[in-house]
Amino acid sequence: SRPASAGKSAPKVGATRTVTIRHLTDDDLRRLSEFRYTHNLTIQDISIKGISMFLTSMGLAPLSAMADAPDDGQGE
Repeated sequence: SRPASAGKSAPKVGATRTVTIRHLTDDDLRRLSEFRYTHNLTIQDISIKGISMFLTSMGLAPLSAMADAPDDGQGE
C-alpha cells in the first residue's frame, strides 16, 4: 500500500469531490434564453438558481442559505 492512499481513508469536512461538467450545447443555451424571458429572469437569476441546484444535488446548502439578508424562513 502506498502512503498517498492513507489520506483518502477518512474524508474531511469540505473534502473535494470529482464532478464532471459538460459544455452547454446551442440547444441548452436556446432553452435557457426561452426560460429567462418566459419567467422574466436575469442571467444572474438563472446562474444563482443553477448553482443552488448544483449545490443541493451535492448535499450542500443552496446559495440562499449563504445570503447576507436576514432569514425569511424559507431556508434551512
